[in-house]
Amino acid sequence: MSGNYCGNLPCLDFENGAHSSLLSSAEFLHKSLGHVSYHRIRKKLGIPLKIIKNCESCAVSKITKASFKSVHKPASRPFEELHMDIIGPIWPSSYQGHRYILTIVDSCTRFCAAIPIKLKSEVADTVSYLIDVEAKRFGYYPTTLHSDRGSEFLNSILNDYCVAHLIKQRTSDAYTPQQNGLAERFNRTILESMRTILEDSKIQRKYWNEIAKLNPKGKLGRLIGYTDELRSYRILSDEGKIIETKSVQFLEYTYPESTDDDWDITVEEEKELEHEEEEKDANPSESSDESTEEIAKSLNPASVIPPGRILRERTSLVKPRKTSGAKQ
Repeated sequence: MSGNYCGNLPCLDFENGAHSSLLSSAEFLHKSLGHVSYHRIRKKLGIPLKIIKNCESCAVSKITKASFKSVHKPASRPFEELHMDIIGPIWPSSYQGHRYILTIVDSCTRFCAAIPIKLKSEVADTVSYLIDVEAKRFGYYPTTLHSDRGSEFLNSILNDYCVAHLIKQRTSDAYTPQQNGLAERFNRTILESMRTILEDSKIQRKYWNEIAKLNPKGKLGRLIGYTDELRSYRILSDEGKIIETKSVQFLEYTYPESTDDDWDITVEEEKELEHEEEEKDANPSESSDESTEEIAKSLNPASVIPPGRILRERTSLVKPRKTSGAKQ
């Protein structure tokens, strides 16, 4: 701030501190409003904020997964690009000892293949054998094999085979199955088909109780009400539990016969009471006679004789002698 005279009047020159003050308080305003983005502050408040540095707390707390839109184009001809994955271990194993399922999907035709194997170490030999068989039929080898970073796909045997036949191995990032979407979606299709077949065929669950992935995802039940606050359904399951959920599919359902034994118990109690009453009527006991006499006495009480007065019977009355003598 500086001052001088303009004519005979003292004048002060003030610097425009609005812009600089806003710039210095940008980070403070960002934190005070709950770490709202600078773009939103500019839009809502109309303040020209300038970002001095990015907020580290926002970068750590607000990070999200990036979209998995693939940049590479799908294969232009069959058998050019193959996506592979493995399902398992599955317990109990099959009657032939298979515990894994190797899945292969063609990127161009979406042709799918599922090959049961016993061990993960068999993947390299199985893949090389299948590729050799199909290469003779198509007349060329694939250019790309896409898989995850599992040791069953990244090993010296499969690596040497790909180098010998000029095949590129492409892998997904760690813990990112979305980058191998074709094979992962086929895995889901296989598991859903197996669950449905097992549920429909009514195979005893004791043979499949250890196969978590093959257990049915849903349960049958009956609608008994609604939850207004959560806008969900209240479902009574066959086990007698009440489940509140929004994921409900309504079917044409025939109500099963009631398995409750309450009615049977009530009927048996009534029959027992009737049987006891019949026994009492057929063989009355002394206690019942005594109770009957007590009831009769209470209904017909004896006449109460007032003290100081004696009543005589009319049949015992005799005329006085004085009266009888006068008539004679």
